[in-house]
Amino acid sequence: MLDPTGAPPPAALDPTASIYPITQSIARRLNVGEKPDLRSTLVSVLQGALSLLGAPFAEIALINPVTRKPYIVSSAEPAHLTDADRYALSMRYLPWIAEHAEPLHIADITRSEPGAGLPEAASAAGWLRSVLGVPLVLGDRVVGALAVASHDMAAFRPAHLDILGMLGAMAAVSINASELHDNLQRQLRETEALATISQSLTRTLNLDEVLSLIVQAALNTISSANKAVIHLLSPSGDELIPKALADRYLRPPNRHRVPVGRGIAGLAVQERRTIYVPDTSAEDRYVDMGTSLRSLMCAPLFIGDKVIGSISVDSEEPDAMRSASGLSR
Repeated sequence: MLDPTGAPPPAALDPTASIYPITQSIARRLNVGEKPDLRSTLVSVLQGALSLLGAPFAEIALINPVTRKPYIVSSAEPAHLTDADRYALSMRYLPWIAEHAEPLHIADITRSEPGAGLPEAASAAGWLRSVLGVPLVLGDRVVGALAVASHDMAAFRPAHLDILGMLGAMAAVSINASELHDNLQRQLRETEALATISQSLTRTLNLDEVLSLIVQAALNTISSANKAVIHLLSPSGDELIPKALADRYLRPPNRHRVPVGRGIAGLAVQERRTIYVPDTSAEDRYVDMGTSLRSLMCAPLFIGDKVIGSISVDSEEPDAMRSASGLSR
């Protein structure tokens, strides 16, 4: 939404020519064949916004995939920015841009009215007077927001919005490149893990050894996971018994049996489907056994049509297995 209170000055600005050196620099970083350094790329975007738009303050927020709320990943600000200004930009304007998925141009914060569809005005004690922001969009999803601010009224022109939009697009491309790199590396690890398991099966039929290879391969494949465990059904079929564990931190194994239908592993077996929990604190079905894990994924194990157990991976970070769960979009 564009605030009509700011009249653009007559001087023209060529956004394409102005932004070209910055976009070329970012593009070179994306073509090195390695995982992009996302944070340094976002810092370059912020520095470009500051230099091209003459703004003293710029900030980028990305959306947390679990809470769907923006969190600040990088900012550039003057030392005399007040707490009221920081709050206004970080907690009000950037979330508004991300939620509405549209640009925001406020020429005079003191004159913007919530009733007009703009965010609530900043505190009168604040230093900011004008704000310009754009959403970061990948396909049909908003992944964050980029905004600049100034103490001058009507500091930004329509041409500035074009420049900020181009910088926002470069930030989104960088985020996408980072995600694609992670997905490719995961696929390579999956292929290597399957090859390792296949080779091992030709050398041994020892069940414990095979199960240990599988959980280690799962941990190698899902780099964000801290632990992998295989449970097999008891002879009675009403409990899951832990049989193999791989733990990055070499912690003592948990010997708890899991009743079928209880907890995430028990539900995965009962319902015969993979269950992903991005945030255990928000999942009523999760049974806390005194661990600090925050996300987990459980899948049933089959021989033919018969369920024989489950394999689970977990992490102490929320939403750690999103790419592995197929929920990245």
